[in-house]
Amino acid sequence: MGKIVIRPKNEIKIKPENKVTLTEVEKLCLAEFNKYQSEAIKTSQHYDDVKLRLANYTLGIAGEGGEVAEIIKKYIRGDGELCVDDLRKELGDILWYMANMCEVLGITLQECAEYNIFKLRNRHGEKFTGRGKRDTYDTK
Repeated sequence: MGKIVIRPKNEIKIKPENKVTLTEVEKLCLAEFNKYQSEAIKTSQHYDDVKLRLANYTLGIAGEGGEVAEIIKKYIRGDGELCVDDLRKELGDILWYMANMCEVLGITLQECAEYNIFKLRNRHGEKFTGRGKRDTYDTK
């Protein structure tokens, strides 16, 4: 079986003009992911084979992502209203699979979230506000 290799966070190629960090408050907020992860892994069936566990969680993420896509497709097609509760359930399932995959890889959801925000801020610099709105990116 191949080794699982975890690259250090500092291997992101950072544009010098976009050098940013996370505040302590932001890190505390993201720490909630670790609480979720510790609860999620309690409900997982742990296979002895790491490859089997990774395959299970990867296929789970893909399957649940497909269910999210199906809900959106039906809404776009006009088959009814968009049910946010159904989406919340499927997105929660994706989060569960992610939490368990992270556990297998020896990383935390918090690390993934921090890394992602760090990457986005370094990619987009001051244009990234983190508000998640259409006006998040300056188009000038």
